[in-house]
Amino acid sequence: LWDEDVFVVAMTPEEATKSERQNAARKFDIFLDYLLSLATSTTSFLLNPRYDALLEEGQRELRESIYKFIKDLPATAKSVPEYSLIHNLFKELGLQKQNK
Repeated sequence: LWDEDVFVVAMTPEEATKSERQNAARKFDIFLDYLLSLATSTTSFLLNPRYDALLEEGQRELRESIYKFIKDLPATAKSVPEYSLIHNLFKELGLQKQNK
């Protein structure tokens, strides 16, 4: 089924010792943890109203402060290229379109 799609790559040479294989396995485990950390986010709920009941008090205060910042920011400030970086962060935190 996966013959053309999956390639097996050795982490150690065939004659590696048990200790070398264990070390390679540990490095691979660390790599997979790192890869997972890049592929997932645990903050995408902060600005998403569906998760309001799950927020702690400090998170709610932060969310409301961010909403106020967005609301109070002049349109001219939102039109500069640098704002797109901030807006992208807000989207990663769960910002919905109506709060733009």
